[in-house]
Amino acid sequence: MILSEISGYKDISWCLISVLLVLSPDSKEAIPLAMSRIKANLTGALASSICLTLGSPTFITVSLAFILTIGFCHLFKAMTSSRSAVVAVIIVMFHNTGHYLWDAALERIISVISGCLLGLLITYLFHRKMARKDDTQEMELDSE
Repeated sequence: MILSEISGYKDISWCLISVLLVLSPDSKEAIPLAMSRIKANLTGALASSICLTLGSPTFITVSLAFILTIGFCHLFKAMTSSRSAVVAVIIVMFHNTGHYLWDAALERIISVISGCLLGLLITYLFHRKMARKDDTQEMELDSE
């Protein structure tokens, strides 16, 4: 919230959606999974940017963005996270009317990247704390 006020960007909902896409609280491999989802989200943002060079989003450009995203996810071996990549395409491609196309798209891309980084930070801090707690419990069991 503070960062959005400093930057002047008020539409933080896209950042929060990206955070939710990256979080993986139940997995033992949370950090690698979060990294894979970040890679997929960035892939979706990249494919959207490429398609937005063709003009405003239409059925054809959005479909092309989905195809490119799935292709990039396959190429970068991030198919397990391709669903969040497709959501990133939706976030970037669909903007409010009245905004300039590239202003809105760049704001959304920054929002996706910020959300991914925030989600990774939360995952890292949470699982680091949990790992310490598990190690402490194991040491206590070993000493008994």
